[in-house]
Amino acid sequence: MRLTAPSSLHRAFSTAKRPLTPLPTTAAPPPTPPPDSKKEKPLFASAPSHTSYILLHAPRAPPTYPSRLSTPVQRALLLHARQWGGAVNFSWLGEKDHTKEVREAEEEGWETKEEQYSITAFSRNGRLELRNVSLEDIDSAAGSLKLHAVEVSRTPTKEDEEVHIYVCTHAERDCRCGDLGGAVADALRAEVKKAEEFGLTKGKRIRIGEVAHVGGHAFAANLLVYPSGEWLGLVSPSDAPGVIHRVLNTPNRPLLEEDPPVWVEKWRGRMGMGKEGLESVLKRFGLDAPGVRA
Repeated sequence: MRLTAPSSLHRAFSTAKRPLTPLPTTAAPPPTPPPDSKKEKPLFASAPSHTSYILLHAPRAPPTYPSRLSTPVQRALLLHARQWGGAVNFSWLGEKDHTKEVREAEEEGWETKEEQYSITAFSRNGRLELRNVSLEDIDSAAGSLKLHAVEVSRTPTKEDEEVHIYVCTHAERDCRCGDLGGAVADALRAEVKKAEEFGLTKGKRIRIGEVAHVGGHAFAANLLVYPSGEWLGLVSPSDAPGVIHRVLNTPNRPLLEEDPPVWVEKWRGRMGMGKEGLESVLKRFGLDAPGVRA
């Protein structure tokens, strides 16, 4: 950019004498501080609104994912799911040792047209399992998922024999999710093992999985509990016994407005409900909304 000398008119305004402004007799009010991007954010109602949650079971675990992960199947399915308010994410239900899965995924070339997934989807109609979904049959799979999400059932959804708990461990997206999320996932697995050894699972199979970015890094560790549809935040490893105890004592079906929160102090939200619906649940049971977190 070229710098030029000030014009004569500009110099005239610059050098002209200005009348003196009298000093104020009282102190001026302090300036209004700029908006703080790190302002405290409410935990309550921080879960994204969704009518269904669709999990693509990936060949490797979230701690190995890049910051932003996308594949042809995921992108194609997301275009469909957005039409009915569905969310799509990657999940992993394998063992803790990732080495073999990472190597196999790299050798196969994950982001290819040949990619195939097993899919687990949850909605107000419960759980749906799809197998070997590829890009070629994405329209058919999307049709099944949409019907599962929007169909109005004439009978109450039956309780599921499986409980799915997914912990966000997407380290490259945010280190809090990787560090704290990983520790919570390990603690939950250990707690489930204890419950199984002592016969405390009440006939339910509890599956602990890991999931990619869900939003709300400040609320790590974040848990997604299905089929109930409960989202929990600010969970620590020491909370694992409380999580398993509460989940085992909650109806294992999609929760409705007449159902209390699984853990109100850590409640981010519920599948199929916006803020007004969540507030209605709290009012029904005389509960206060969870606090805030910086």
